[in-house]
Amino acid sequence: MGVPRPAGALWTLRYRAGVSATGEQRSWRFRLHRAYRRFGPAVSRVVTVEELVDAGRCEWIEVDPAAPFPRPSTRWVGGPAPGLDPLDLLPAEVPAVGVIHMADVRVDGHQGWILTDSGAAIADSSWFGRDLPHRAQVPRQAPLSRHLTGTTVALCTEFAHGNYGHVLYDLIPRLDLLEQSGLRFDQVDTVLCNVGGARRRMIEELGIPMEKVVWTDRLHTYRCDRLIATTFPGVRRGLSERAAQFLRHRLPIEPSRRDRRLYIPRRTSRIVANEHDLLPILERHGFEVFDPTGLSSGRMPRSTFASAAAVVGGHGAGLADIVFSPPGTRLMELLPTDHPEPYYMAAAAAVGADHRYLTTASTSTRAPEDWRARDAAVTVELDAFAQAIDELVDGLP
Repeated sequence: MGVPRPAGALWTLRYRAGVSATGEQRSWRFRLHRAYRRFGPAVSRVVTVEELVDAGRCEWIEVDPAAPFPRPSTRWVGGPAPGLDPLDLLPAEVPAVGVIHMADVRVDGHQGWILTDSGAAIADSSWFGRDLPHRAQVPRQAPLSRHLTGTTVALCTEFAHGNYGHVLYDLIPRLDLLEQSGLRFDQVDTVLCNVGGARRRMIEELGIPMEKVVWTDRLHTYRCDRLIATTFPGVRRGLSERAAQFLRHRLPIEPSRRDRRLYIPRRTSRIVANEHDLLPILERHGFEVFDPTGLSSGRMPRSTFASAAAVVGGHGAGLADIVFSPPGTRLMELLPTDHPEPYYMAAAAAVGADHRYLTTASTSTRAPEDWRARDAAVTVELDAFAQAIDELVDGLP
């Protein structure tokens, strides 16, 4: 396919200076690319699938019509009083979901945004929806461009480069929509996927022909002759029962036991500052520390969660595998006051797990209308934690 073509004079000069950059040069290019994304030409408008269909620009295959999104069952078990009900962040309805076929479009290699030839982003495919240009800096063109001939399938979603939870909840369920629309991979030339790192092994488990996969990178925009892509497969911050059952079907686990008590620690962000005080309480109640960091792409975390009777952990992707736990598994989520997201409330409800949450005091305060993930450390109230653990394991074998 030749050397990718840089887009823009500045990048052309740098690229001609040496395609095979050293590590130091790659770092320099990475920093410049970040600046390009921040200050370069950005997408300022979105277009919906309905508008594209009305204009004769795309073919739409509906897989599921719009339907109510059931309010998950959960309960607060202590800690600082929540400033808001996390469930209020979930919509009352799942929009219609399906697949689009469209010619002459571009795909951003980092977040998987789909851009029309007129420079608009397709809102329905994005986690952000119509809020996309207000919530994220969407570049019209990344520094490098690559042309994909024939028919390309986009299996991409925001945050999939580095977050296991978004791969599991937002990306893999798109495969369900593609297959339900009648797609067969022998009909396509390329599968464009923006999963990063060790998580790519999960894509191999799904039965996708790996010889057709192009792993995206943040430096590229991919120009597609013809693209097949999906809408967002449900609602942001939530997981539908359909998506949960698809995950359990395509990534099956047969646990050897169902009595483990797991504590999932946080190691990189939203760290529990007084975790050393929690561990003796957990140990007395038979909990083991299970850290899925670095293992999230394989079967081990899924099988561990599938064998659990009770799970305790801080909000984050380490809890994502609750979707593989048996019905009735008890999950107590340590929910930061500055990041009260309902992802795992919805996921637990989708598989019949028993969810409850203990709020934990964050060392930061979220600004109004700030949607971004918060990384501040948290502190757990020990008396509330001890009482909540007593209730969590009450009646368990």
